[in-house]
Amino acid sequence: MLYQAKGRTPAVDPKARLADNCAVSGDVTLGAGVNVWYSAVLRGDTAPITVGEGSNIQDGVVVHGGRGFPVSIGKNVSVGHRAVVHGCTVEDECLIGMGVRSAQRVHHRRREHRGGGGPGDPGGRDSAGEPGGRHTGPGGPGPAAGGSRRPAPIGGALPQAGGGRLAPLGGPPAVILFLDKKIKNLFMAA
Repeated sequence: MLYQAKGRTPAVDPKARLADNCAVSGDVTLGAGVNVWYSAVLRGDTAPITVGEGSNIQDGVVVHGGRGFPVSIGKNVSVGHRAVVHGCTVEDECLIGMGVRSAQRVHHRRREHRGGGGPGDPGGRDSAGEPGGRHTGPGGPGPAAGGSRRPAPIGGALPQAGGGRLAPLGGPPAVILFLDKKIKNLFMAA
């Protein structure tokens, strides 16, 4: 659902797809092809939120800014289930894994992949070198190792139930993300 907050109404591209029970409120801009899945909350009541085209905000994600800390999510980004993105910048083609917490001032560089664990995981560092969750940057295993560093939606456009909403149960899976070419080939052969 779309909500007005503090006199601001979300700006949603007609090609964006929103699940019926997501909440998008206030100063939020969603680009073409953005998918906001079930129970996700994008709250632009304190600071602006921008989500670039082709990005995927999965089930249960919370996106919120703090005073003076807007949220900028680039193009072709995937934010995994139950992640929290708060007052930070996520550049193009990043993967923010399930349950990751990205707090104010964190800056995820282009094509950065942050796995589970989130800030507080003693084994990792964020893109500024500060302690944070496990992640691999552009130098990690990628296309040269036979994998794909960029999440890729499979199956074309999302099914629609009209009005920019995702289709109800019964249709084919709308988006499947593959980070490894071998897994993609396994599914595509089935």
